[in-house]
Amino acid sequence: MSKGSRRTAKAANRSEVNETRPEMASISRNKLIAWLVIIAVSIVGIFLWRSGLFEHRSAAPITAFGMGNVLYCQGTPPFIRAIGYNQAGAFDTRAQVVRGIALHEMDTDGNILRTYEHPSWSSAGYLGSYQRDEAGNLYAIAMPFISILENPPDKANIIYRIDGATGEMAPYIELPAAAPLNPENVYGLLDITYDCDTNSLYVSSVEGSSYNRVAGRIFQIDVESGEVAAVLDNLDAFGLAVFNGSSGKRLYFGLARVPEIYSIALDNNGHFTGELRLEIPLQGMGFHRDERARSLTFQGGDRLVVELLQFDFNLVAPTEIRKTLLGYAYVAEADGWQLLGAEVTGG
Repeated sequence: MSKGSRRTAKAANRSEVNETRPEMASISRNKLIAWLVIIAVSIVGIFLWRSGLFEHRSAAPITAFGMGNVLYCQGTPPFIRAIGYNQAGAFDTRAQVVRGIALHEMDTDGNILRTYEHPSWSSAGYLGSYQRDEAGNLYAIAMPFISILENPPDKANIIYRIDGATGEMAPYIELPAAAPLNPENVYGLLDITYDCDTNSLYVSSVEGSSYNRVAGRIFQIDVESGEVAAVLDNLDAFGLAVFNGSSGKRLYFGLARVPEIYSIALDNNGHFTGELRLEIPLQGMGFHRDERARSLTFQGGDRLVVELLQFDFNLVAPTEIRKTLLGYAYVAEADGWQLLGAEVTGG
């Protein structure tokens, strides 16, 4: 589908949604386990597939800007077949397990049978979130989970690309910061997401921000050209995700400084348009009652999982991390989200 043939997304008027804050134990694990398990593995950068799906695949196309998840087209990297993986597999970017990224082959019980690491996969230090495009290419961001010696701040705004055909990783694009580096902030890129409708990557960066200055940006990158297509300035954003709602396409993002989730409308080319809209206030929702939206994951056409995490622009030991998962249901009539419940994970 060409960009010109896609319908123009309509900017949404703000709608109020009745939100209820539950006690931390109010959620039923049985009700939400199917999609909470998915986010539980995605927060550590894991993607699963099965043998028989190694062929490049796209799900049945949705209508232009049809309601729901926008990740329907993501392809499986062709190089996986070339290395002979036949069982279930997983990409893994957990800092406790691997420097960079690893590819595990697993048996039906989830035991690792073997692990593959291309020599280039550790070249950028520790990696965080990643996304795949339709051809199965991976786009990953570096995160200073362990030490800035492995992930120096002057390279924190680089997106890395793993070629789906060869498996080789190389720098894809370095994004410009709005302000110089400063010792108060060791972070650059914080999250990355993809939109199949517009073949766009969206990336959040806080490079140049300090405790008292907001200098972050959200970038739209045209995957076809590999160039920046649009920039949203003066935002320190954390988790990102695109969702097609009842009034059009919107980019959702959690703020890195305050516990709130906002969104902005996107036009038919994926460019930012209109005003920011407060979607979900998160004050008092996490284990520590002051946590940020680390990741946003849309499930199907009417579910959202939000992972909350403490964030103060400094390094945190992974063993000290507690996470809260919040589940929401989409209310199409209001073009908003209603809270289902919460669950705390981690030690």
